[in-house]
Amino acid sequence: MSLDKINSKIKAIYSKLNSPKYITHNWIIVADKMYEKYKNKLTITNINNIQSELITNSIVINIMCESKNKYYYIKYSPQFIGIVESDTEYGLVLDSYDIFAVNTEVLDSPPPFNRNLLNIKGIFNVLGWKLSKKAKEYIENI
Repeated sequence: MSLDKINSKIKAIYSKLNSPKYITHNWIIVADKMYEKYKNKLTITNINNIQSELITNSIVINIMCESKNKYYYIKYSPQFIGIVESDTEYGLVLDSYDIFAVNTEVLDSPPPFNRNLLNIKGIFNVLGWKLSKKAKEYIENI
């Protein structure tokens, strides 16, 4: 990715943080088009993997899941939610994350940001995505 493209993405995110169109559960949605496209319309049919890790004193949760025709890799931290969307499972490895939402707490207070962690269902609520019965069972059994 070129420096110009990175700068362009940063400016777009900064602009949306200053004048957000959508705020849900204390999260500013910066991927407006994706949110509008999928809110209450996308159903996750299967969750393939959920991993959590501690990176620089912050919890990070990685979720690999799929709908009927797409694959998604979600990276959640108390500061942001990033998403990779792909037509193939292999594409999840090759593509880069797009920032989907930024926690308003990041803008309003100093670190640490681990005070109000979302659970897995909470992450999907912020995204506006539905979960199939199979996906819900997977979450309940972890």
